[in-house]
Amino acid sequence: MLHEGLAKLLPSLAKGGDGPASPVPATIFAKLLRHPQARLAICSESQALRTLFAYMSRDGHDTTTIDLLSSIVCDLLVHANTRHKAVADGLVAAVVDLARRTQWSNARLVAALLLLAASDDTRMDAVQDDSVHMLLAYLEPSSGHDVASPVTWTVVTALCHLGWHDVTRSHLHDPRVVVALVTLVLPRLLTLLQDPSAASTTPASTVLDATLLTLASLSFRPDHANTMLQHGICLALVGVATLPALPPLHRRLVCLLLRQVSHADSFHALLHVRDSRQPVLALVCTLCLHPSSGFLEDVAALDCADALCSIAAVDGLAPKLVVEAMVDLHCTNTLVRVARSSAANHPTLQMCTLTLMHLSVDAGNAAAQMVAEDAVSALLHLSTFDSDVVRARIVVTTRDACSLALANLSHESPPVPSGSVLALIHLSMHGKSTTSSSPTSGGCVAHPPHITTSHHESNAAPPVYTYDEVDYATMMAAKYVADVADRQPPIPHLPTITVDPESLHASMDNPGGGSSNVTSSSAHDHDELSTAQQLVFQKIEPTDPTQ
Repeated sequence: MLHEGLAKLLPSLAKGGDGPASPVPATIFAKLLRHPQARLAICSESQALRTLFAYMSRDGHDTTTIDLLSSIVCDLLVHANTRHKAVADGLVAAVVDLARRTQWSNARLVAALLLLAASDDTRMDAVQDDSVHMLLAYLEPSSGHDVASPVTWTVVTALCHLGWHDVTRSHLHDPRVVVALVTLVLPRLLTLLQDPSAASTTPASTVLDATLLTLASLSFRPDHANTMLQHGICLALVGVATLPALPPLHRRLVCLLLRQVSHADSFHALLHVRDSRQPVLALVCTLCLHPSSGFLEDVAALDCADALCSIAAVDGLAPKLVVEAMVDLHCTNTLVRVARSSAANHPTLQMCTLTLMHLSVDAGNAAAQMVAEDAVSALLHLSTFDSDVVRARIVVTTRDACSLALANLSHESPPVPSGSVLALIHLSMHGKSTTSSSPTSGGCVAHPPHITTSHHESNAAPPVYTYDEVDYATMMAAKYVADVADRQPPIPHLPTITVDPESLHASMDNPGGGSSNVTSSSAHDHDELSTAQQLVFQKIEPTDPTQ
């Protein structure tokens, strides 16, 4: 059939008329696209795929035909030899239109966009505005899809692929992506995961994996980080951090998200408002002090320390608004634990020292509580920090921060002076750099460079998606029998022909005419002839050439 030109007939077969769309063209395309040579023939015919997409946009398809069309779309995208050709001929627009007309109910159409996003040669087509709008429409509660359903996982995974790669992330400008993940997906997921009566939390956990990884990738764009802060990312992450048996990967992603949003322009303004400040501080303390967390890993602890340093060094922020709140939330305990951790690396210890120094600047009750929570012993421990390898970069700054913090805390508690003096003597024995300035009570140490490493890329990757082809065995075994009466024009009715024998013989005897007898005979009407005189020919019926 292919050699006889079937591919060239497909446009004519799929055009049809103005009535309801027939399922036959969809069946033909479905059968052909499962054959390697047929796929090549369809791609070589310039109008075949365009006619298919025009056929998809027709009204009147029943549910079975729509399911078949959605599987045809996925079959086109699975194979490399048809994927690029189909996208060039308008597949994406046809998919979006069909999804809209089905009111975002067909799950396989979302899988088509995931196949686009997961392929290097078509990923840019999945980041277009229409494609992103379609993905977000499937996340709306009005679409009827549960937050832990495979459809939601497919949508979030497609967004994860778009956010993971630098090129597509730079083109993903729509802020509704972040808004949908923060306000629609995360709260509903937390409701399921925090429900002790839930039968299984595995589907919700897989969606949470993709959601956190997507947000972590998008947080490297400042505009998306600001959008996260404006829509309550910190409060949502507090719920994630308090989940029972939180996997280490989730905790690392939450710490990275906290670090990235602390670099956003709106972060400092957020800390000036009491209602928006508390979730930020609660998130920091939850990550470090939650009973199930244990000690943070190096990368997670460094991210939290970087966020703490950003919080403590906010310009123009009254100390009582943040410092006292952080101390009230037992932030000192966190810093003491990290300072005494044998697993903490040099940058983490430096962050702890600088944060303790900033917290000690306040001369109110916060300093007294810091002393009560053993901040002095932690500073004494940090004051012995020494390393020939990192001395030039870190030790001087750490020594200055310890000196200033101990000097500030010495005013608040009688047991402190002796320890502070010993620590200061120890620090002075190391000598002082000529380039460092003398610390003064209430002074400020320079903010260290922000941590900007994308270490999540070495610990995670977008979920892998494998498309399972639809079984066409039943469909291919079915036969479509054409109804001849409906497809053929009606057989015309042939009239009965009567002949006068006498006139016939007379005309044969006198071909030239001119006989009055013949003329008079031919003038007779056939109704006046008797039955015996009439010749009746048998009715000729047309025959069916297919029989």
